[in-house]
Amino acid sequence: MKYLYVTAPYSDLVNYTFEEIQDFASHGLFLYNTLDRVKELPEEMFLNYILDHRVNEEEVLPCRSFFWNELKDRIEGKNAKDAAIEVNYWCAEEATYHSGDDRTLPALTVYRRGYGRCGEESVFLVNALRSVGIPARQVYVPRWSHCDDNHAWVELWCDGKWYFTGACEPLMILNKGWFTNASSRAMMVHSRLFDLFPAEGEDVIGKEGAAVMLNQTTRYARVKTVSVKVTDKEGAAVKGAQVQFLVLNMGEYFPIAKAETDEDGTVSLVTGLGSVRVLAFLPGMEGFAQADLDTRAQDEISLILTGETVEAEDWRAVDVIAPVDTPVNPDMPTPEQKAEGTRRLNEANKIRKEKKENWVNPEMTAFLAGEDEKELRQAMVDVLRRKTTQTVFAMYWKSIWNMASSMQKNLKRSLVLGNVAKRNEWRRSLHSRR
Repeated sequence: MKYLYVTAPYSDLVNYTFEEIQDFASHGLFLYNTLDRVKELPEEMFLNYILDHRVNEEEVLPCRSFFWNELKDRIEGKNAKDAAIEVNYWCAEEATYHSGDDRTLPALTVYRRGYGRCGEESVFLVNALRSVGIPARQVYVPRWSHCDDNHAWVELWCDGKWYFTGACEPLMILNKGWFTNASSRAMMVHSRLFDLFPAEGEDVIGKEGAAVMLNQTTRYARVKTVSVKVTDKEGAAVKGAQVQFLVLNMGEYFPIAKAETDEDGTVSLVTGLGSVRVLAFLPGMEGFAQADLDTRAQDEISLILTGETVEAEDWRAVDVIAPVDTPVNPDMPTPEQKAEGTRRLNEANKIRKEKKENWVNPEMTAFLAGEDEKELRQAMVDVLRRKTTQTVFAMYWKSIWNMASSMQKNLKRSLVLGNVAKRNEWRRSLHSRR
């Protein structure tokens, strides 16, 4: 518990009860005392990727003990690799891809409603893997370089190294997914760590809130190290300058990594082979400097901070080069594995479809059973049924009802205040006539 409280974002200490965080700690200790392969893990692997309650920015809902009970019989007697694949097939039986809200939803919600976007599917799989004692983390491309949007998937630790897989997109082998080739064209693939001390060998590329950002690009693409030198107009090195590496995506330059210059005014980054825009500024100094870097041909770039206001420049043509398709993970399933994988995925889709069709929403049933405002409750359900699915309603019915009740109270209050205002207006009118 001390570890989780020390490393957790401050918001977790306010938003979640001791018992909610304790649920994750208790299950982690259960795994440590039950499974030899968990006990044999390096300490930082256990703490960061099994015990830790957080994956990304999702709401924290206790789920690990529940997932363990669902999965323990399915992985009985399997090695870590085969168990990880089995867990992913279970996830595919429970959830599939569907775009959703901006904030990443928790694993238990994805399980209940049966779908989520890639970031939510990966949170689901990471929690499922951690629940059975397999270290796991979410990795993602913050923005693609060859097309708009981004993507997230999962890495898991087996046999002393990291493997990857698509969340809720199981295959009969690891280190393979529809994104294998696409990830080889990324300028950046990274993961988050909620700890103060990353494991030895990890490439730290900055912080985002309470999360330490780790560069994982080398595992997916051909890379090189580029350096940036920041000086002032006299040529002196600028220490503490903020440097951002950006790629063009969805009509904007989006930062894929952030760093701070050292005593020599330099930073370095391991990145893919393509175009990246580099921007530098010094807090408290006017202006900024930026330039485009083609990492295929360039290893370094220099930026000068003049301290002067930067004037808006005219439109100009810029060539943006995405890395070429050069996957560094050539593993392929055998024909037999492909056939078995197709059979199992079809079976998972059938199970998930039956679950969705036969599911009775307990939250909605309880909501409709309320004693007050029965007509309003039913009317709200009818509207929501036309607009969305019952599973979404299960997530938000309490908030919706509270909002509706508040609106009703405010309406009554407004009517009362309105009548008082009208009476006061009449009184003022009558007084003026006298």
